[in-house]
Amino acid sequence: MNNKKILPTIILILSSIILYGQDLNCSINHKVKNYNVEEGIYYKISTGICYHHNSSTVDIGYKRNYLSLTFMNPNIHRSTMRMKEEIYIGYTYDYPIGRKGNVHIGITPSFEITSHEPVVRFYIDKRIYKGFFLHGSTVQVSNRMNHLIGGIKVVI
Repeated sequence: MNNKKILPTIILILSSIILYGQDLNCSINHKVKNYNVEEGIYYKISTGICYHHNSSTVDIGYKRNYLSLTFMNPNIHRSTMRMKEEIYIGYTYDYPIGRKGNVHIGITPSFEITSHEPVVRFYIDKRIYKGFFLHGSTVQVSNRMNHLIGGIKVVI
């Protein structure tokens, strides 16, 4: 394992969580005033294909901040190279464009779980109907390898 690569990634993910964290009243006398789930919590599920892999991403987040888990399985019918399954975990910041939020762009610094290699995912989504989006993303695996992914995203 190369700790030089994993440590900056973990620091980046943890610092972003701390920066966007909320203060909680941890008093034992604290009374809960509202038991309803606050607006702004979203679940996103996207799936897509690229030349080498089939990709699926699950995001859970609050407002614009998401924890992302991306699964990439080799596409055995189109792959010309030996590929393996890849799983990435990271923090995503989502930025809507325009008043209606019909286009979203985002960036996800993350790392692969098995090899601890840091990667970056960029994406753009275009709303096609309510919670359905056309999804396009790229996963920058190394300076020589990108995965270009196209597919559908559903926001729940």
